[in-house]
Amino acid sequence: MASGVAHDFNNLLTPILAYAELVQSDLPDDSPLRPKLARIEAAATQAAVLAQQVLALCRDLGPGPLVPVDLGAAVRRAEDLLRTAVPGSVEILIDTSRAEGASVRADEPRLQQVLLNLCVNAAQAMEGSGRIEIKVERAGGAARLTVEDEGPGVPVELRERLFEPFFTTRSGQGGTGIGLATVRRIVADELGGSVRVRNRPAGGACFEVVLPLAEDRPLEEKPPEEVGKAEEASQREAARRPVVVVGEKRGLVEILARLLAEHGFAPRPAVGPDAVRDALDCGGDRPAALVADWDSPDGPPAAAVRAARELVPDLPVILLVRRGDAHAGESLAGPGPVRRVDKPTRAQELLDALREAAGT
Repeated sequence: MASGVAHDFNNLLTPILAYAELVQSDLPDDSPLRPKLARIEAAATQAAVLAQQVLALCRDLGPGPLVPVDLGAAVRRAEDLLRTAVPGSVEILIDTSRAEGASVRADEPRLQQVLLNLCVNAAQAMEGSGRIEIKVERAGGAARLTVEDEGPGVPVELRERLFEPFFTTRSGQGGTGIGLATVRRIVADELGGSVRVRNRPAGGACFEVVLPLAEDRPLEEKPPEEVGKAEEASQREAARRPVVVVGEKRGLVEILARLLAEHGFAPRPAVGPDAVRDALDCGGDRPAALVADWDSPDGPPAAAVRAARELVPDLPVILLVRRGDAHAGESLAGPGPVRRVDKPTRAQELLDALREAAGT
């Protein structure tokens, strides 16, 4: 049951994220609405992380792809989320002045989950009032993240037990014993790092996360004018090529179609197998690809995708799938490529998969 709720939650988050991105694309750079939309995106992204945690408890799901991430920048991007997750009476100070070169291989939402859990734990230790200090720095061949609070500290005999699943010092006060156990699992098992806790000389606890530096240096950012030129070139390459969009939920199909239209494609929505046959008739223009919301191999979208592959065997297919479903679409006939994108789906993830599969 919990797994099903988490999947439904991800389905709802896809249009929330998509509409937020669409609205931002229509706003001028100096619009006062941009920060508010950024908060919507941040909250929806964190909700997706929480749904992922539920799925991880139901079955063995690993993290997303590990890529080079600037740890200091990732912490800064999570700042608004942290402030909404702790009481207003808790002050949060972030210091990334020594974070240059602190790039780690990680799944950024999982990094944010570590930081969120540590900050919520700190706020609870201070009983909702005090200061949390977050620092990021490069320390030799590693990156270090510390979260310090002004609470009572942690007795020596409890420091290791704090990270055990379901162990809590706040029984009867809302403590679940999951937050810090999740921190250790992500840091140690997924990211190859370590986490420990000690007491500050001035009082309070200090949680220290140490992660290995990324083996591959992150790509240098291109100047804004070059990024703009690349995006324009990409849209010209798309050249309004038709893309068939298949799904059972009309609202989701419509928002996906709008996203693709915003980026230079000519979407052709299709709900059901019969509609997909009409959508494939693109006035002589071969479709660049087919994008499908794929919940199960037995549903109407799956039948529509199979019908499309029978008509165009080498048609590239992008499936929006439940997180961790690495076998979706394995039974599809034809030589065309199949790409899978986890839900909730971000616009850039979909566009990257589409351009890779369709060669645009």
